[in-house]
Amino acid sequence: MRKVALLVTAVAVACFGVVGVSSAINGKAGLKISVSPSKVGTKTKPANAKLFTDITTAPAADDQPFATKATVVHLDKNFVFKGKNAKSCSNSQVLSDQTKCPSGSKLGAGKDASDPTNIFARAQLMAQDDPKAALALLDTKELKAYPAAMQDDVAILKTQLYLGMGRTQDARKVAETINLENPSRKEMRTMAAVIVAEAFARTGKPKEALALVESIELPKKDADQILVQARVVKVFAKFAMNQRPAARAELVALADDDVNYLGRFLMPQFKVHPELQKLARQVLEANPAARKVVKGQQRR
Repeated sequence: MRKVALLVTAVAVACFGVVGVSSAINGKAGLKISVSPSKVGTKTKPANAKLFTDITTAPAADDQPFATKATVVHLDKNFVFKGKNAKSCSNSQVLSDQTKCPSGSKLGAGKDASDPTNIFARAQLMAQDDPKAALALLDTKELKAYPAAMQDDVAILKTQLYLGMGRTQDARKVAETINLENPSRKEMRTMAAVIVAEAFARTGKPKEALALVESIELPKKDADQILVQARVVKVFAKFAMNQRPAARAELVALADDDVNYLGRFLMPQFKVHPELQKLARQVLEANPAARKVVKGQQRR
């Protein structure tokens, strides 16, 4: 058992990244700035004033979520800001109980924080580092509450998050709502298909999963990542169809390319079937690259 544990921990596991959605937009963006009172001071004799800035976005009806992660507003260098009136929360309070921080001291908690487009954008940013929080944020709105053009993208992200937590039945329920033939989302079809295929392969629909994988056309962008995910689907599907030698062969091929790919079947958060985990461990133990890593660890 110690040898197996050492093998698993010695290998740096490559977990697949969350899909990012971006596309051209037709909406409008604006910036509104006002100063109160209107009579201001001079460089030599400054006067107190309140500065209000409001960045607005108005997506067109057929727009996808904006890919912008940050907006920077440059202000004149002669501005002097006093933070005494800004809401803040001490480090000790954040660490002990952030729910007791003053209202308005938390980023992302403004007047538009509950807007579905805002929620989806924030969830995308959170998904890699805190998938549970990202999923909880998405679940604050029903799928039908998101703009129609965005609903497939939300479902794709939720399916990925569920699969990453081993919640395969939840993943399948959401995956079945995704319209893979959506004409406005052709560029996302291939990535979405392998995500849906994994949900099917792990919940009793392996034939449908393999059919989806066979139907994909690899794009130029992200082709390597999509191909690896498609091979992972084949492992799950062939195992589910009780084709153990074929599943093992796929695992061996994955490990030969990069032993880190086996982490998708070994790490506990994915909640893979125990027999498939066992098969993946056997492949890991027999892999020359993994054995080399273990020997290096044992010499230390």
